[in-house]
Amino acid sequence: MDSGFAAIQAETYDISQIVENAVAKGRPQAGDKKIGIHINNRCKSETTFLLDGFILANVLDRLVSNAIKFTATGDVTVTIEAMGTEGVRICVSDTGIGMDPAHQSMIFEEFEGHSPNTARTGGGSGLGMNIIRREIELMGGTISVAGEAGKGTAFTINLPSGHACDIQDQTYGLH
Repeated sequence: MDSGFAAIQAETYDISQIVENAVAKGRPQAGDKKIGIHINNRCKSETTFLLDGFILANVLDRLVSNAIKFTATGDVTVTIEAMGTEGVRICVSDTGIGMDPAHQSMIFEEFEGHSPNTARTGGGSGLGMNIIRREIELMGGTISVAGEAGKGTAFTINLPSGHACDIQDQTYGLH
């Protein structure tokens, strides 16, 4: 990505399965902290989309892990929602420490991923959220954050449609 070129391998994946796998990986960590972890699947039918499943799985693993890390009590929920012809929306929300609006505008910048308080709480270099944003953009999507200090955070990913019936396997580049 730093060189200006990165490729994704677009294949058809059941997005529900990718989310279920990310949540399953987070269950032990959530169990250790005695917090809930849930899936809210709002897709009424088709959940197979054309995307890079490896990249999306890594992104969701990191978002779920971060949500658990910054939640002392309460729950982490991953919501999937098909947006008709526009694509799919995935939201990873928690009842954790949240963040103030000023920090939300910087979270996806390099080395700005943590405020001094959250860096002490959860550790990290501040690169993770920047990499996540770049990977989502590489798939043609967007990621945003909303929340309030002390009341939790929600990261929302919007990915374009690319249903299996529309396009076959392709590689996309970012130049």
